[in-house]
Amino acid sequence: MKNKNTSPYGTPSSARLSEGLAKFKVSFSFFVHNRKMAEALTARLRTKHGYAVDNGPHPHLKGSYWVGGTTQPMALSDYFMTQFVARMVNYTNDYPCMFEGWWVLTSSK
Repeated sequence: MKNKNTSPYGTPSSARLSEGLAKFKVSFSFFVHNRKMAEALTARLRTKHGYAVDNGPHPHLKGSYWVGGTTQPMALSDYFMTQFVARMVNYTNDYPCMFEGWWVLTSSK
C-alpha cells in the first residue's frame, strides 16, 4: 500500500516534512569576484527564490564583492537544510563565487 504522505516519486512531500517544525529565516553569504557577477547573482536569488538579497564591496578583500541575504521562513530540518545548501553551492557553477555559509539568528527571551 502506498504511503499517502509521499510525493508521486516516493519521497516525502515538502508539506509533510515541514509539518510541525518551527520556521526561521536563514541568512547566507557569498564571496564574489566582480561587481557584474555580484549583481547577476543578487538578481537571480531575488527573482528565482524571493530572497531578500543585497550586495556590495567586500569589507576585507579589495576588488571583491559580497552577496548576502535571508530566505523566507523555512523549516529547519536535515532535509530542507541539505536542499538549501546544495542549491547555494550549485550557484558556484554559474557564477565566479564561493558560498561562504549560512546561519540562523533566533531571539532569546
